[in-house]
Amino acid sequence: MDALLVLDELAEPEVGILRAGGRPPSPGSARLGAPAQYELDLGGEQDDERQPERHPLLQGVDEQPREHEHQRGQPHDELHAAAADHSATVRGRARSRVARVPATVMDGKALAAEIRAGVAREVAELGHVGLATVLVGDDPASHVYISLKQKAATEAGIDARDVRLPEDASEEEVLALVAELNRDDEVDGILVQLPLPGQIDEARVTGAVSPPKDVDGIHPVNAGYLYLGTPLHVPATPAGCMELLAAHGVDPAGKEAVVIGRSEIVGRPVAMLLLQANATVTMCHSKTADLAAEVRRADIVVAAVGVPGIVTREMVKPGAAVLDVGLTRTEEGIRGDVDPAVAEVAGYLTPMPGGTGPMTIALLLRSAVRAARYRRGILAYPIL
Repeated sequence: MDALLVLDELAEPEVGILRAGGRPPSPGSARLGAPAQYELDLGGEQDDERQPERHPLLQGVDEQPREHEHQRGQPHDELHAAAADHSATVRGRARSRVARVPATVMDGKALAAEIRAGVAREVAELGHVGLATVLVGDDPASHVYISLKQKAATEAGIDARDVRLPEDASEEEVLALVAELNRDDEVDGILVQLPLPGQIDEARVTGAVSPPKDVDGIHPVNAGYLYLGTPLHVPATPAGCMELLAAHGVDPAGKEAVVIGRSEIVGRPVAMLLLQANATVTMCHSKTADLAAEVRRADIVVAAVGVPGIVTREMVKPGAAVLDVGLTRTEEGIRGDVDPAVAEVAGYLTPMPGGTGPMTIALLLRSAVRAARYRRGILAYPIL
């Protein structure tokens, strides 16, 4: 299994019911059919009986509720039994009258296309936006990602500069290149593709990027402003997740949100964005004792850990909005962190692929435009 995106320390590296209001689906929405059709649409995978794979560092994450977990805070025995019987009767009647409605697809491709069109218009208005990407080494996945970013930037009218260094480049060479791009007035935004080769300190390199040019939003200054609730540059994938929720009318305010994964590029920033949107946020990770119990009460789930199928149908609250960020290539094809059968219970679900991935590139381009506005003084960036 070749993990393309592992977004946690693992590799240290709506509700009520969302559909109850009768809100019509957004233009980027579609109804997700049965899991087999879902798999066929996304890549022809047919193995929906396979149990989710377990990452060795997630062995401590118990996906089943602890014994008697369901009894906590419930009435004493007699009242508990009566309430359970009544609840079962009501559920039985509801099932006899209401057919299950499959999840609404949160189509990232459609929404990303709208955002990219808007970026192209903004670039034309500004006259010039320069974006430099830096790739060090020969990592195959990084080559693919950089090619996609370069292509999307060029299509939006951005002056995209593709800078590459060999695998054996020294840390000093990379830092010198970053310093040169910081000084270049033709470059508004800089993106250093991660991971970097082992001889290079990633934190030192990403920290060397000028904060107003840090389109990835991972410089300590940008991360700090996000933490303080005044975001400047924000990592693209978390920003894309929030755009998907907004486009489908999912307001996080007052809702329970669970984020699986605590990486600096997805887990932590998306938790901060959800918190700023007035959600009650729980972060889960490799030391979470009962992952299933945490996820089961969530109105919004963001899965960003890179473990195929770790979020199962039984774990998801009916009507929840589920965003699948983790992407892993297996022998059977591309797998997300969310099992396709979740479509049977969720209210909204991002497909894999075609959900959060396209949004990442679109929000990166938007960040490049924001960087150009910072550099021209159209938007104010704090004086450092």
